[in-house]
Amino acid sequence: INALTAQNAGADGYNTAVGWDVGRSITTGVQNTLIGGLAGDALTTGGENVAIGYGALGQEDGNGKNTAIGMNALTAQNAGAEGYNTAVGWDVGKSITSGKDFFVNWADFPSIYHFGSNSIAAHWLERSGSGTYDYDVKVVTSNNRGKTWSSPQTPHNDGKLGEHGFLSFYNDIYNDLGMIWLDGRNMSSDHSSHGYGSMSLYQTTFNSKDGLIPETKLDGRVCECCPTSAVRTKNSLVLAYRNRSESEIRDIYIIHCTKEKCDEPYPVNNDNWKIAGCPVNGPMLASSEENVAIVWYTAPNNEPMVNIAFSNDEGASFDSPIRLDLSKPIGRVDLTWISPSEVIASWIESAEKTTNILATIISKNGNVSPARIISEIQPGRVSGYPQMEKVNDQVMFAWTELEKESIIKTKWFAISSFR
Repeated sequence: INALTAQNAGADGYNTAVGWDVGRSITTGVQNTLIGGLAGDALTTGGENVAIGYGALGQEDGNGKNTAIGMNALTAQNAGAEGYNTAVGWDVGKSITSGKDFFVNWADFPSIYHFGSNSIAAHWLERSGSGTYDYDVKVVTSNNRGKTWSSPQTPHNDGKLGEHGFLSFYNDIYNDLGMIWLDGRNMSSDHSSHGYGSMSLYQTTFNSKDGLIPETKLDGRVCECCPTSAVRTKNSLVLAYRNRSESEIRDIYIIHCTKEKCDEPYPVNNDNWKIAGCPVNGPMLASSEENVAIVWYTAPNNEPMVNIAFSNDEGASFDSPIRLDLSKPIGRVDLTWISPSEVIASWIESAEKTTNILATIISKNGNVSPARIISEIQPGRVSGYPQMEKVNDQVMFAWTELEKESIIKTKWFAISSFR
């Protein structure tokens, strides 16, 4: 711990440090090797350094040939023409927007989406009035991988105070930026009264030539606060959401679109889950070429479960569901393909004394690996919706926790560890 802290090696360097805060405040020296948390933090001069670890070469202002591998690798690096630096790791965090009017919700959170080349989109929610549920969606785009951002735009043009959220981005059939969201323009702002109106599902697209295209309604009555999901396949667009029937059946529905048309919404499975209020538990889609998978939470007859289903026809239909949970799931699912025939699904589940994030590999032929505990988490809403992303042969998980303040925690797993 604190190896070589405040060390001043001089020109004859050749230092090696292994430990937390290693190399902190090394001011001169060459050919240092630093392995550990905050490796090389504030290393200000010297060439041919190697740093492996969290914060590798933080605030480095040296004279070239540095190698940094780890989160925040070469943060605030200013090597100039003396370059030859190598950095593998997290970049410096940059603000997309700031303000005081954000609508903050544990289940309806901001997102970022890469939709081709150097193009990125992001969204968040912003208060539009004094009512508890008066908020709008704001969308920005970047054509230089987040160095600069456009002015915020609102995809819905109804001009009404009310709920607008749970947005999902996707590449549409023409490879433009698409988005769907839950739209409360036909609801009252008072959720305490019976018959307060119906939540709707809306869609629009954005392109550089025409900007935002006027929105269209896809479904006039959907569940009020369950996240949506959307993916592109080779020839189709697949949208998923929790529907709401007149008899309060709230099953997961699919809208399948091609260049010619969008089919009528259909249930991915007839769960027949009757519930009077929104369970705040949406589906998650993932696509790989012509294959689509969907994972979702349901609880018909008071029996909670997490199911997955596969489609071999780009979302036009789905096979029978496969149950994944261990008997006490909470839901809040995520999903990603890890090979042409396999996915990893994650969800939250209660155990006898703990609440855990679980994950498992499922193959298209129906094989399910034993579920693995990713992390024990705090119970309740504080953990939010855990997220999962595949990076090469690893998977990163992220979730929120409340310590002295709300923080984001991450954990990496080799895909092979799930087999």
